[in-house]
Amino acid sequence: MKILEFTRIKPSSDSPKSAAELSLPLTFFDTFWFKLPPVERLFFYQLSNSTPAYFNSVILPKLKHSLSLTLLHYLPLAGNLKWPSTSPKPIILYTPNDGVSLTVAESAADFNLLSSNGIYEAVELHPLTPELITSDDSASTIALQITLFPNMGFCIGITAHHAVLDGKATTLFMKSWAYLCNQGYTEHSPLPPELTPFLDRSVIKDVTGLHLDMLYLNQWLASIGSDSDTNNKSLKILPNKGEFSEEFAKSAQIISVAGSPRFEVYGSDFGWGKPLKVVVVSIDKNEAISVAESRDGSRGVEVGLALKKHEMEFFSSLFLKDV
Repeated sequence: MKILEFTRIKPSSDSPKSAAELSLPLTFFDTFWFKLPPVERLFFYQLSNSTPAYFNSVILPKLKHSLSLTLLHYLPLAGNLKWPSTSPKPIILYTPNDGVSLTVAESAADFNLLSSNGIYEAVELHPLTPELITSDDSASTIALQITLFPNMGFCIGITAHHAVLDGKATTLFMKSWAYLCNQGYTEHSPLPPELTPFLDRSVIKDVTGLHLDMLYLNQWLASIGSDSDTNNKSLKILPNKGEFSEEFAKSAQIISVAGSPRFEVYGSDFGWGKPLKVVVVSIDKNEAISVAESRDGSRGVEVGLALKKHEMEFFSSLFLKDV
């Protein structure tokens, strides 16, 4: 893996929208995921004309420009998670000149293998996933990486903070970015209604009367030995889900599902065709199973697993036994 560039993409400065500060409160849907590790997803695109020269002169400029335009519609994603001293809970804050970190890289790895349905070491995907920048005082909402596989194609990696984005919102952002890249729109071009984000969080009501947002947040703080009434309001996320409790984890295996066939992740066409393969990399950290719609449009379901090698080989033999 060779890092070619590390930059920050800001919302287009030609629009007055990027010059205004914007903040959003966390809801109980968000604080529930407050300390969980981010979700890492890769979109592989096969492209015969993917020489370094074409990548640097055509593909990369289009992706950067359209990303800047997309962030105008998704300003919170250009900001950071913050916890002001006067606020009982963190907020998502965008200020002018904020932006999204973008890593540009080139890989000599086996593109065909990594974008296939075959079995390979999960660690081979890690260099393609960007790192979310977090500290005690601030946490990025997303991080992006574009990796060229010379003469084979390229890969877009997105790492999303789970307290800011769920799978549906992440997919909506990727589809919006792809739409603007494909259409070649300007900063004055609107997104179609189905891709336009709705940012008014006042419509989310806690009908239980239990203040679930603070209940979940205080449970997280208590599990790591912190207290919302002290100055120890760290925004660092946990390396893996097993560290925040789960006494419960000693007596039961927790399995979660990442993604959904209804997200339609294979609809993210940036102008060079739909993805060859979409992979949720982070399932190798939290024992989750990834689910997506079938790429061929057959109304089938793709399932992703990340198990220990001997477990994966055994599962594969059982799965293929009657095929």
